[in-house]
Amino acid sequence: MRADGTILEANSSLFVSAAFMFKIVILTLVETNPVSLQKTVGTIFSAYSGQAEQAQVSQIRPWVRYWARFIDMWIGALLFTALMIITVFLGLVDRSFVNAKGSTLLFAIGFSFAWSFLEADLLCTWGTTPGKWLLKTTVRDSSGQKLKFVNALDRSFSVWIRGLGIGITFVAIFTLIIAYRKLTRDGKTSWDEYGRYVVSHERIGPLRVVLAVLLILCFCSLFAFGVAGEYSR
Repeated sequence: MRADGTILEANSSLFVSAAFMFKIVILTLVETNPVSLQKTVGTIFSAYSGQAEQAQVSQIRPWVRYWARFIDMWIGALLFTALMIITVFLGLVDRSFVNAKGSTLLFAIGFSFAWSFLEADLLCTWGTTPGKWLLKTTVRDSSGQKLKFVNALDRSFSVWIRGLGIGITFVAIFTLIIAYRKLTRDGKTSWDEYGRYVVSHERIGPLRVVLAVLLILCFCSLFAFGVAGEYSR
């Protein structure tokens, strides 16, 4: 009986957290002024039916950029995890190393560093990344062209250090806050200002918003189950 109550309580907490996350993601993705959630949701579906006014999209959208990178980083983490599983299966990496104390921190630093190279390649070929593509965001140089690989890599490393705190969560809290304040105050992040890069946003359609929300909730669920698994050991 007690176990059933614990499970029910856990499921209820998960549902409340998911509902809260859904509301937060919707509010930060949709291009609106501070209005009620009802008006925001109404704007989404009116845009889908072609009835929304064609207003200019703000080019200062820190939360859209955050969620785009959130999706990208999770894609990178899943790819890196698959690679680690393959290397352990082939015997190239000892299983004890993966389960060692501090391996989670090394994993976070390692995959975020490795992602910088993949992101640079995507920016110089596509001009965007999966997360940025989904949320209608592109990165160009000052002449409107796709970044060259060396410039894209320089930008990715700058984001890794100044934005992500090299993958260390405690450090990233402060670096992300600094980057957020810089973007909202000056209209550019420090790395885009230094490289004279131009980040452009287009209006995000309702289907993209829904897909982004589902992906974000899915990734958050994976994280929650992973943490629960660590504590259950």
